[in-house]
Amino acid sequence: MWEALWFKPQGLEWHRLGLFHQVAFYVQTFHLAIDPDASAALRNAVLRMEGELGISAAGLASLKWRIVDPPGRSSASAPPPSTSDPASAEPSTGARARLQLVVKSA
Repeated sequence: MWEALWFKPQGLEWHRLGLFHQVAFYVQTFHLAIDPDASAALRNAVLRMEGELGISAAGLASLKWRIVDPPGRSSASAPPPSTSDPASAEPSTGARARLQLVVKSA
C-alpha cells in the first residue's frame, strides 16, 4: 500500500512537503481501521487523513488540487511502477509520468 500511494500523482507534493511520516501513519492507521473490531473513531481518523493528504476526491477538492492527463498521454496504457523506494523515485515513473498534479494556491 505504501508503494502504491507514493506512485499516485499526489506523491510528488507529499515528497516536496516532506510528508513521509504522515503517509506512513496513514498506511498504519488504515490497516488498523479495516479490522472488524476497529472503533468508529479510528475509521473517522482514516477518512480525515485521506482528506488531508488529498487521497480522496473530497480531499483533492479541499486542497484545490486536480489531477489531469498530460497532452498526448493515455493513463490506460502506462505500465505499472517498478521501483520500491518511493522517496528516491524519479518524477517521471509510473503514475507520475502519466498524470500531473495541479496545485492551486488559495
